Amino acid sequence: MRKIAIMALPLFALGLGLGACGDDDNGTTKDGSVDQAVPNMDAGVDAATGDGGSNFPAPPALGAQVDRMGRAGINTALTDPFWDNGDTSAAETHHAKQDAYNAESNPASWGALKLSAGAGAKTVIETFRANLAVYDALDGTSDGLMAGDGCGNQLAYGANGNPDYATLATVLSNDVLFVNTGSGTCTTYLAVEASALGIANADCGGRTPTYDTIDITYSALASAAAVSEAGCLNSTPGACGVKDGINADPDSTPTNDTFPFLGAAQ
Repeated sequence: MRKIAIMALPLFALGLGLGACGDDDNGTTKDGSVDQAVPNMDAGVDAATGDGGSNFPAPPALGAQVDRMGRAGINTALTDPFWDNGDTSAAETHHAKQDAYNAESNPASWGALKLSAGAGAKTVIETFRANLAVYDALDGTSDGLMAGDGCGNQLAYGANGNPDYATLATVLSNDVLFVNTGSGTCTTYLAVEASALGIANADCGGRTPTYDTIDITYSALASAAAVSEAGCLNSTPGACGVKDGINADPDSTPTNDTFPFLGAAQ
């Protein structure tokens, strides 16, 4: 037993030497001077509990979804845009509908989601379809079936054999940003959606900070011609048929080149 203990002592010392060289956790440097304590970064995180001890706290539990990254202005323009009737309770109802829209986390339910309770509640697609008819009249140009009604010339009106606004309402209810990863050209907002609706292009789509998303969105809701005008989808200032009058951020200049792609703080 005595021989075993004597042999174990050098091995124990060697173990200390190895630990001090590669993982100095004892508060001193190799030359013996005092150093700040270094946390043991080798401590792993328990795969089952997420607990890694004092060095690796468990990640916070996710709460209920409160928003989702979709296309600019869709919730604002189409879920409940004409809510302000002067009734003080209307604002609460309006915000509740928008919150319900944002909180739905299952894409398979987006189109069939009902934004309010009651027997007369409509689905998102039904709601969008009704409100699209109002935006169709914005430009005052019609499809010719009824002079002056301003209806029938909206993007995707009657497309794919569907009646009136059904196609666009369905497309917009799937409210996510689509990106064509096979393209290296990225200059056009809603490019993937536009291609699916008959405006041919090979752009990657998605959304960059420099896109004039609101002009493009409202032009698409007003008429196919308004959004098809040269430069509109490419966010050329003032090129879209329907404009909000804001062509640039007056406080900063966003960029597509340098992360985080925003102007300097004001």
